[in-house]
Amino acid sequence: MTELSVTDRYLRLGLRFDRIESGFVDAYFGDPGHRRAVEAEDAPEPARLAAQARELARDVAADAALSPQRREFLAGHVAALECSARKFDGAPIGFVDEVKAYFDVDIAMGDRAEYDVAHARLDELLPGTGPLQPRMQAQRERFAVPAERVPEVVDALAGALRDVVRERYPLPEAETVAFEIEHDKPWSGFNYYVGDYRSRVAVNGDLPQYLSSLPHLIAHEAYPGHHTEHCRKEQLLVRGEQQPEQTVFLVNTPQCLMAEGLADHALGAAIGPAGAAGRRRSTPTSASRSTGNSPSASRRHRRACSACGRTRPCCYTIAARARTTWRRTCSAGA
Repeated sequence: MTELSVTDRYLRLGLRFDRIESGFVDAYFGDPGHRRAVEAEDAPEPARLAAQARELARDVAADAALSPQRREFLAGHVAALECSARKFDGAPIGFVDEVKAYFDVDIAMGDRAEYDVAHARLDELLPGTGPLQPRMQAQRERFAVPAERVPEVVDALAGALRDVVRERYPLPEAETVAFEIEHDKPWSGFNYYVGDYRSRVAVNGDLPQYLSSLPHLIAHEAYPGHHTEHCRKEQLLVRGEQQPEQTVFLVNTPQCLMAEGLADHALGAAIGPAGAAGRRRSTPTSASRSTGNSPSASRRHRRACSACGRTRPCCYTIAARARTTWRRTCSAGA
C-alpha cells in the first residue's frame, strides 16, 4: 500500500468531516480517489479525528519537502480541524478560543460608539421619523425585484461584472458560472465550485431580492468573489504550483475567513469604492424617470469613470445595465 503524503492525509481528514456534518466541505475538486476512500471507511468518530489531526500537525511541521508557506497553511488548517473535532466530541471550548483556533485571529468587542454614529447617520438619511428598522425596510422595498424577474436582473449584473473582472483579473477562457434559483435554503446565495473553472451559483427564490443588494450578491458569489478566487487558485496554485491542498475548501478554517472577507469586498474590487457608492446612490425611481441621455447623466458617467479609472466596461456600465433591467422589470410588471 502506497504511503500517503501529508497533503493526501490532510485532504482525507477534511473530507471525513463532511460525513459528520454535511456541508463542512464547501468544495472539493481534487483526486476523486480520496473521496471514494473516505466514503468506504467506517463512520468517523470525532475523538479519533482530533487524534489524527494532532498526529498530522506533527508530521506537517517535520516535512522538509514543503515550503515554509505551505507548512504554515497546512498547520493552520489542521489546527482548525482539530478544534472542530473536539467541538463535535462535546469538549467545552470558549467562544473566543474557538474563533482563534478556527480562523487564527483574535477578536474583541467593538466600540459601541461607532455603531451609535452609524445609526445617527442613518437617521439623517432615511425618510420619515421613528425607529430605524421599519424605515430601513421601507427603503429596501423601493428596490424590490419581482421574483419572476430575478433571473433577468442576475444575468444583466453578472454579465457586466464578468466583463470588468476578465479584463482586470485574467481568468481562464474556459471559466463559466451557471446561475439558478433554489428554494428552501438558509442563505440568500451560494457558490458551488465543481472544478475545471466551473461554478454553479444559486440564488434563494424564497427571499425577497433587491436591486440595491443583488450587485453585491453576484460580486460576492461570482465576479470577482468566490468563483474568481476558486478559478485563480485552481489555475495558479493547483495546476501551476502543484499544491493539492488547495483543492478542498472547508468551513471553520482560516481559508474560509479569508474567502468570505475577499468576497465581501468583491464589488468594491471590481468597480472601485467610488463606483460602489454611486451604485448605492442609484434608485429605481430615479432610473425609471431617466433615459440616461441627459447632460446630468453624462456628467455622472464622467465622474463614475474617473472615480474607477476606467472607460468601458466600468462602474457606470454596470449601473446602467442594472437600471435598464429595472426599467424593463417595471414595464413588465405594470
